[in-house]
Amino acid sequence: MRSLIITAGIILFLIPTAARPAEIRVAMASNMSNPSVSIKKSFEAKHPDITVSFISGSSGKLFSQIMNGAPFDLFMSADTNFPEQLEKAGMTLSEPAVYAEGRLVLFCVRSFKPHSKIDCLLNQSFRKVAIANPEVAPYGKASVEVLKHNNLYHKLRGRLVFSETVSGSLQMGISAADAAFIAMSSLYNKDIRKYDVKGKYWIEVPKSQHSPLKQSMVLLKRSRFPEQASSFYKYMLSAEARYILKEYGYD
Repeated sequence: MRSLIITAGIILFLIPTAARPAEIRVAMASNMSNPSVSIKKSFEAKHPDITVSFISGSSGKLFSQIMNGAPFDLFMSADTNFPEQLEKAGMTLSEPAVYAEGRLVLFCVRSFKPHSKIDCLLNQSFRKVAIANPEVAPYGKASVEVLKHNNLYHKLRGRLVFSETVSGSLQMGISAADAAFIAMSSLYNKDIRKYDVKGKYWIEVPKSQHSPLKQSMVLLKRSRFPEQASSFYKYMLSAEARYILKEYGYD
């Protein structure tokens, strides 16, 4: 009986087991939350041996975590500055590569008057205007640039309320603020698609009024799976990824 058990154990040991997919951890700017679902599905269909886990947050916060040793494989920022800083610090395996350019919009659930422009914020009905923290969120930095371009920043400074991320700015715009500067990609959230009516619930901010929201990524030296992370890096520069991003309002 004992020999049978030993033999069975040997047989089980010799049976090959299916290799688990390598799991790559991608630190991702929060504005990418909506397209990330489609990106993950598309990429994993092409690479069944790799799974992607996204960790979302403000670019600045994620940058700080990486500088402090967070075990991410790849960093997708909402700007070019943070990835460039990581490269200068010798913490990357690749040069920063731009994977998308974001768009900034002004959002209001109460609806705007026809032909409204940014200076409509001077109206006293806009008591609170939400923006992402410009210290850690590139979309927040761009929002401040827009307000300064229109000579509104100092006039509205007392009405500004800050969220950590541009996604948080959207949540404030829905619940606590009268208007919010958000990423255009946020409008593709299924829970707020009813507000995706240009000129009524949102106004497109002219790109000339702020620095380009070029979003770049880098492979990180602390990566546990550099080869698999490199596959995802290349995918994000592919025509298929660009098509998905365009569907979510990116240039």
